[in-house]
Amino acid sequence: MTNLLNESELKHILQGISIPPQPQILVDLQMEQAMPDPDMGFISSAISQDVSLSAAVLKFVNSAHFNLEKKNHLHPASCHDARSG
Repeated sequence: MTNLLNESELKHILQGISIPPQPQILVDLQMEQAMPDPDMGFISSAISQDVSLSAAVLKFVNSAHFNLEKKNHLHPASCHDARSG
C-alpha cells in the first residue's frame, strides 16, 4: 500500500518552514536520487550539512503522515558536522 501525500498535505506539513539551503546540496541530492541505486549514506551526509534542510526533513519524517511511534532525531555526528561546516 502506497501512502502518497497530496499537495495540500505537503503544504500543511511544511507550513512555517523557510529553507535557505545551499544550492549545491540540492543539486547533489537531485543527481543522487536520479541514480539507479541511490547511496543513502551520501544522501544522509549531504542533508546533514545543511541545518535548515535537516530540520525540514525531520519535521516531515516525524509528521503524522508516517505515524511513527518513536520520533527521529539528528545523529550527534550530524549536529557536529553542521556546526563545524
